Amino acid sequence: MDFTRDQLELIRKRLRERKATTACTVCGHSDWIVSGIHMMSIGDTPGGLVLGGASLPLISLTCKNCGNTLLMNLKVLELERELVKTAEGGTTNG
Repeated sequence: MDFTRDQLELIRKRLRERKATTACTVCGHSDWIVSGIHMMSIGDTPGGLVLGGASLPLISLTCKNCGNTLLMNLKVLELERELVKTAEGGTTNG
């Protein structure tokens, strides 16, 4: 998914508000890109495949220098509605 400029600014703003700005733990650089939205299935059976079950909406942040990737939970960041619904083709205003 390609994020709009407004969506990217909203993500950056929320991360700053939460003091979630940091250098990469692998290489020390602090230049990150927002790589996309991912849905991670949650199951209680190790190695089991869960279809239609619970999932976590995540965005990935990737270090531009070394490729280290972080996953940030959109529910915790309170961005799920603004980003996931738009990605699914829905609206964000209501």
